[in-house]
Amino acid sequence: MTLDEQLNRLENWIRRVKIEYDIFFAGASKRPPFDLVSKIESTIKSLAENMAMSYAQRFRYNTLTANYYAHRDLWRRTFREKEEGGRLRNEEELYGLIGGKAPSEIEDYLRIECSEPDREIEKIEELYEFFVTSRKKRGEEEVPLERFCQFIKQKTPQLKQKFHSHSVFFEVKVTKEGVRLVARPPHPVKTA
Repeated sequence: MTLDEQLNRLENWIRRVKIEYDIFFAGASKRPPFDLVSKIESTIKSLAENMAMSYAQRFRYNTLTANYYAHRDLWRRTFREKEEGGRLRNEEELYGLIGGKAPSEIEDYLRIECSEPDREIEKIEELYEFFVTSRKKRGEEEVPLERFCQFIKQKTPQLKQKFHSHSVFFEVKVTKEGVRLVARPPHPVKTA
């Protein structure tokens, strides 16, 4: 497997583990994704020892690992707070439910992080598939892929500017009331 393929696989695993932790913290899964975490961390260690990386590959590797470790610290803090029996400090950040439903009211959920929609077609298609499948199960009208992608491409730069961030989270939430597409910032919104 080439270095670029290994980096692609690492990026996909990191995206998957974020989703799986969100599901776990929302109470929809009984067990954290420890197997996937183990794979990610062993891949990070083996790639760290690879001296054949180009400058661009090394930059991408460092970006991926920094992103992963930042999330890992958040997950550890959340575990600690949960074990101590205290209330979670910022449920909106952990569950991605700004203005949304409580975790127990969500039947299904998928979230992606998007910064450059033209380069992240796979992520958008994954979100679209989940959105359309969820709507079909409920007998709701199907939305064309082109319209969905156009919406994401138009909204991403607007929301990045509004949120003062480099990316946006798009979420599909399935509740008893229906299927909704929601956007939120990648960091908690600070209130006074």
